Amino acid sequence: MKYDVIVVGAGVAGLSTALSLAGRRVLLVAGRESASRMALGGVAFPLNTDDIDSHISDTLKAGAGLCVESSVRGIINDALDTLEWLESTGFRFDKGLNHEGGHEVARVRRCGGDRSGATLTTHLDNRLGGRVERVDARLTGLFLDEFGGRIRGVELQREGKTQRVDAETVVLATGGIGGRFEASSNPLNATGAGLELALAAGAMVRDLEMIQFHPTGLDVLTRPTPIISEALRGAGARLVDSSGQPFMQELGGDLAPRDIVARGVERALQTGGAFLDLTPIKDLQREFPSAALALRTWGLSLDRVPIRPLVHYHMGGLLVDEEGRTSIDGLFACGEVASTGLHGANRLASNSLLEGLVCGRRVGRAIGAEESHSTRSGFKVENVRARFSPRTLSLAMGVSRSQEMLEMALEELERSAPQDLLARAILLSAYHRRESCGAHHRADFPDRVGLGHTLMVMDGDELSIA
Repeated sequence: MKYDVIVVGAGVAGLSTALSLAGRRVLLVAGRESASRMALGGVAFPLNTDDIDSHISDTLKAGAGLCVESSVRGIINDALDTLEWLESTGFRFDKGLNHEGGHEVARVRRCGGDRSGATLTTHLDNRLGGRVERVDARLTGLFLDEFGGRIRGVELQREGKTQRVDAETVVLATGGIGGRFEASSNPLNATGAGLELALAAGAMVRDLEMIQFHPTGLDVLTRPTPIISEALRGAGARLVDSSGQPFMQELGGDLAPRDIVARGVERALQTGGAFLDLTPIKDLQREFPSAALALRTWGLSLDRVPIRPLVHYHMGGLLVDEEGRTSIDGLFACGEVASTGLHGANRLASNSLLEGLVCGRRVGRAIGAEESHSTRSGFKVENVRARFSPRTLSLAMGVSRSQEMLEMALEELERSAPQDLLARAILLSAYHRRESCGAHHRADFPDRVGLGHTLMVMDGDELSIA
C-alpha cells in the first residue's frame, strides 16, 4: 500500500502536520506515548505584536549564542497567527499568564492547569478525527531510492511483525532521546529511533551534544521520572538547600534559564541536597494538579520536595530548513527530532510546544505544494538492536562533562555496543565541543570561546564532523 505522506509521531508536531495535509492520503504512525502529552508548563506566545521582539530577545539570550536568529525571528513572528488558528479550532487556554524561566515577562499560556501537553494533544487528536489513517506501530527502518537520495517509505513493526509501507514523503516527528538515559522526564520509547535512522541514511545532524536538563525533577527512583513544572516557580515556589536557604540569588535567580538553574541544583546536591519549597502556593491541587498528585504518590511534604536535574529535551537533531526539509529529498522533520535553530544551546521554557505547532503547520503546507515523484526503491536502513548502557551515557553526558568521562564512555561503547550509531554521534559531538555553551558544560573547558554549530553526517561507514 502506498500513501502520499507518512507522518511518524503523534505529538503536537506530528498532529499539527497531519491537520495541515488536507486532501492528501496520509498514514499517521502513533507510538505508545509522546513527550508532548507529558508536557506540563504551557505554550509561550508573544503577548501581542509589541512583545514579539522581547520574546525573540529572550529566546536568543537563553540559546547562549547558538540560535539561528533568522529561524528564531521566523517562528516567533508566526506565533500569533498560529495562536489565532488554534483558537479557531475551538481550543481555549486557561485564564491568566504564567512567568517561566528566561522570560522577561509572564507570557506562557497554560491549559488544564499543569496538564497543558495532554490537553493540547487531545484537542488536536480530536480535531484530526478520521481524516487520516492511523496505525499504532514502531518505526524500525527507512527505505530510500536506488541512489540513496530520496525517501521511498518506512518499515514498521506491529505486534511482532514488520511491514514495509511506501510513500512519496515521510515526516519524522519522533521526539527526543531521553529514553536512552538513566534519569529522564521523557517516555521510555523516546530513544531517538527516527533521528538515528535518518543519520544512518545520510541526513545531516546538528548540535547533538545539546541536551537540556530540567532542573526540578523529583529525586525519586522511577522511569520516566516526574518533573515539577517551572510554572510553580513562576507562581512563587522557591529553590532551597538542605538548610532551607535559597541558593540561586547569585546565579540569576530561581527563574534563570534552565542550564543555569540545573548547574545550581547540581552544586547544591553536592553540598547536602536541593529542594523545592512549595508552601508559597496557596492552592496546589487546583493550580497544579499534576504536581499535587506526584507529591501524594511519593509522600512528600510541600516545604521540602527533593529535586535533581533530569534529561528533558534535545536541542540538537536533524538539520532542517525553515519548511522542515532534511538533507534527504522527501524526508521532513519537525518537533524535538529536528534542529530548526530556534533553541540554540538551551531551550527557552515553553518554546517547544510553540515550535511543534508552528513548524508542524509549515511542514504540512510545504508538502502540499510539492510535486509527485516516482523512483525505484533501492535499499533500507534499520535500527540496531544493541544499545549502549544508559548509565554510562548518563555519566558521560551529565550536567557537567569532561574529556576523561567522554573518552571512557567512547572506549566502553567500542567494547559493548559498537553499532550504536546515535550514542557514538552524541558522545563525539560532546567530545569535539571543547568549550562550555548553554546546556553543554565542560568542566575542563569552562569558558565560551565562540565555536559554531557541530554538524555531522555519515561519510561511508564513518561519522564525519563538518
